[in-house]
Amino acid sequence: MSSIFKTNIMKNLILILSLFVSSFGFCQSQKKDAGDQLVTMVREQNSLAIKSFDCDSSSLETIKLVNKYRKSKGLTNLSIDTSLMSYAKQYSKYLSTNNKLLHSSIEQTSIKAENLYNKSSFGMYILTYEELSKVPSECVDGWKGSDGHNKNMLISDVTTIGIGTYISSNNGFRLNIVMVVR
Repeated sequence: MSSIFKTNIMKNLILILSLFVSSFGFCQSQKKDAGDQLVTMVREQNSLAIKSFDCDSSSLETIKLVNKYRKSKGLTNLSIDTSLMSYAKQYSKYLSTNNKLLHSSIEQTSIKAENLYNKSSFGMYILTYEELSKVPSECVDGWKGSDGHNKNMLISDVTTIGIGTYISSNNGFRLNIVMVVR
Protein backbone atom coordinates (compact mmCIF):
# COMPACT_ATOMS: atom_id res chain seq x y z
CA MET A 1 0.00 0.00 0.00
CA SER A 2 1.38 3.44 -0.88
CA SER A 3 2.04 5.96 1.88
CA ILE A 4 -0.42 8.42 0.30
CA PHE A 5 -3.13 5.75 0.33
CA LYS A 6 -2.35 4.85 3.96
CA THR A 7 -2.40 8.54 4.90
CA ASN A 8 -5.79 9.03 3.27
CA ILE A 9 -7.19 5.95 5.02
CA MET A 10 -5.88 7.22 8.37
CA LYS A 11 -7.35 10.69 7.82
CA ASN A 12 -10.70 9.18 6.84
CA LEU A 13 -10.73 6.94 9.89
CA ILE A 14 -9.96 9.88 12.14
CA LEU A 15 -12.69 11.95 10.51
CA ILE A 16 -15.23 9.14 10.85
CA LEU A 17 -14.31 8.54 14.47
CA SER A 18 -14.51 12.24 15.35
CA LEU A 19 -17.90 12.56 13.61
CA PHE A 20 -19.12 9.47 15.41
CA VAL A 21 -18.01 10.81 18.77
CA SER A 22 -19.58 14.22 18.22
CA SER A 23 -22.83 12.92 16.69
CA PHE A 24 -23.95 10.55 19.42
CA GLY A 25 -24.64 11.22 23.05
CA PHE A 26 -22.12 8.96 24.71
CA CYS A 27 -21.72 9.03 28.43
CA GLN A 28 -18.60 10.80 29.62
CA SER A 29 -16.48 7.65 29.98
CA GLN A 30 -17.31 6.50 26.45
CA LYS A 31 -16.52 9.95 25.07
CA LYS A 32 -13.20 9.87 26.92
CA ASP A 33 -12.36 6.41 25.50
CA ALA A 34 -13.22 7.51 21.97
CA GLY A 35 -11.21 10.71 22.44
CA ASP A 36 -8.23 8.75 23.72
CA GLN A 37 -8.45 6.47 20.67
CA LEU A 38 -8.52 9.49 18.38
CA VAL A 39 -5.45 10.99 20.07
CA THR A 40 -3.65 7.65 19.76
CA MET A 41 -4.49 7.43 16.05
CA VAL A 42 -3.19 10.95 15.38
CA ARG A 43 0.02 10.27 17.31
CA GLU A 44 0.57 7.04 15.37
CA GLN A 45 0.04 8.84 12.05
CA ASN A 46 2.44 11.60 13.05
CA SER A 47 5.00 9.06 14.20
CA LEU A 48 4.86 7.33 10.80
CA ALA A 49 5.29 10.65 8.97
CA ILE A 50 8.23 11.65 11.17
CA LYS A 51 9.94 8.26 10.78
CA SER A 52 9.66 8.53 6.98
CA PHE A 53 11.19 12.03 6.96
CA ASP A 54 14.91 12.21 6.19
CA CYS A 55 16.36 15.26 7.97
CA ASP A 56 19.70 15.07 6.13
CA SER A 57 18.02 14.98 2.71
CA SER A 58 15.84 17.91 3.75
CA SER A 59 18.95 19.87 4.75
CA LEU A 60 20.61 19.17 1.39
CA GLU A 61 17.45 20.19 -0.48
CA THR A 62 17.34 23.43 1.51
CA ILE A 63 20.96 24.14 0.54
CA LYS A 64 20.10 23.54 -3.13
CA LEU A 65 17.24 26.02 -2.87
CA VAL A 66 19.42 28.63 -1.14
CA ASN A 67 22.06 28.25 -3.86
CA LYS A 68 19.43 28.44 -6.62
CA TYR A 69 18.16 31.66 -5.07
CA ARG A 70 21.68 33.08 -4.76
CA LYS A 71 22.36 32.24 -8.40
CA SER A 72 19.16 34.04 -9.47
CA LYS A 73 20.57 37.13 -7.74
CA GLY A 74 23.95 36.87 -9.49
CA LEU A 75 25.82 35.38 -6.53
CA THR A 76 28.00 32.28 -6.36
CA ASN A 77 26.92 28.96 -4.91
CA LEU A 78 27.97 28.20 -1.36
CA SER A 79 30.00 25.04 -0.69
CA ILE A 80 28.89 22.63 1.98
CA ASP A 81 31.12 22.80 5.05
CA THR A 82 30.95 19.65 7.19
CA SER A 83 31.77 21.50 10.40
CA LEU A 84 28.96 24.00 9.71
CA MET A 85 26.61 21.11 8.87
CA SER A 86 27.45 19.48 12.19
CA TYR A 87 27.00 22.75 14.11
CA ALA A 88 23.63 23.44 12.43
CA LYS A 89 22.40 19.89 12.97
CA GLN A 90 23.33 19.91 16.66
CA TYR A 91 21.73 23.30 17.19
CA SER A 92 18.51 22.35 15.36
CA LYS A 93 18.30 19.24 17.56
CA TYR A 94 18.83 21.37 20.68
CA LEU A 95 16.05 23.75 19.61
CA SER A 96 13.61 20.95 18.78
CA THR A 97 14.18 18.82 21.85
CA ASN A 98 14.16 21.80 24.23
CA ASN A 99 11.15 23.50 22.64
CA LYS A 100 13.09 26.71 21.94
CA LEU A 101 13.54 29.16 19.10
CA LEU A 102 16.49 31.46 19.67
CA HIS A 103 19.68 32.31 17.85
CA SER A 104 22.94 30.81 19.00
CA SER A 105 25.97 32.85 20.01
CA ILE A 106 27.62 33.13 16.59
CA GLU A 107 29.53 36.21 17.69
CA GLN A 108 31.97 33.86 19.43
CA THR A 109 32.58 31.85 16.23
CA SER A 110 33.68 32.42 12.64
CA ILE A 111 30.04 32.11 11.52
CA LYS A 112 28.88 35.27 9.71
CA ALA A 113 25.11 34.76 9.80
CA GLU A 114 22.43 32.39 11.03
CA ASN A 115 18.83 31.79 9.94
CA LEU A 116 16.27 29.75 11.87
CA TYR A 117 13.02 28.13 10.72
CA ASN A 118 10.43 26.44 12.89
CA LYS A 119 7.31 24.45 12.12
CA SER A 120 5.45 22.97 15.05
CA SER A 121 2.11 21.89 16.38
CA PHE A 122 0.67 20.62 19.58
CA GLY A 123 -2.34 18.43 20.11
CA MET A 124 -4.52 17.07 17.33
CA TYR A 125 -2.61 18.05 14.20
CA ILE A 126 -2.33 15.34 11.53
CA LEU A 127 1.12 15.44 9.96
CA THR A 128 1.83 13.83 6.59
CA TYR A 129 4.98 12.92 4.71
CA GLU A 130 3.73 15.03 1.80
CA GLU A 131 3.56 18.06 4.08
CA LEU A 132 7.05 17.42 5.43
CA SER A 133 8.46 17.12 1.90
CA LYS A 134 7.46 20.76 1.29
CA VAL A 135 9.42 22.04 4.29
CA PRO A 136 12.64 23.05 2.43
CA SER A 137 10.76 25.27 -0.02
CA GLU A 138 8.50 26.70 2.73
CA CYS A 139 11.61 27.48 4.75
CA VAL A 140 13.51 29.25 1.97
CA ASP A 141 10.36 31.11 0.83
CA GLY A 142 9.87 32.28 4.42
CA TRP A 143 13.45 33.49 4.62
CA LYS A 144 13.05 35.34 1.29
CA GLY A 145 10.06 37.17 2.78
CA SER A 146 12.01 38.42 5.79
CA ASP A 147 14.47 41.28 5.27
CA GLY A 148 17.03 40.01 7.77
CA HIS A 149 16.87 36.35 6.73
CA ASN A 150 16.92 37.29 3.05
CA LYS A 151 20.01 39.43 3.65
CA ASN A 152 21.72 36.49 5.36
CA MET A 153 21.10 34.23 2.35
CA LEU A 154 22.50 36.88 0.00
CA ILE A 155 25.73 37.86 1.77
CA SER A 156 28.19 38.18 -1.11
CA ASP A 157 31.47 37.48 0.72
CA VAL A 158 30.58 34.11 2.28
CA THR A 159 31.68 30.88 0.62
CA THR A 160 30.38 28.03 2.78
CA ILE A 161 27.08 26.90 4.24
CA GLY A 162 25.78 24.40 6.74
CA ILE A 163 22.13 23.52 7.29
CA GLY A 164 20.76 21.22 9.96
CA THR A 165 17.23 19.89 10.18
CA TYR A 166 15.73 18.07 13.16
CA ILE A 167 12.21 16.96 14.05
CA SER A 168 10.99 15.77 17.42
CA SER A 169 7.60 14.59 18.57
CA ASN A 170 5.95 14.90 21.93
CA ASN A 171 2.24 15.76 22.00
CA GLY A 172 2.63 17.14 18.50
CA PHE A 173 5.82 17.82 16.61
CA ARG A 174 8.55 20.42 16.39
CA LEU A 175 10.76 20.79 13.32
CA ASN A 176 13.67 23.23 13.23
CA ILE A 177 16.05 24.18 10.43
CA VAL A 178 19.23 26.11 11.16
CA MET A 179 21.34 27.72 8.41
CA VAL A 180 24.81 29.08 9.12
CA VAL A 181 27.27 30.65 6.65
CA ARG A 182 30.86 31.86 6.71
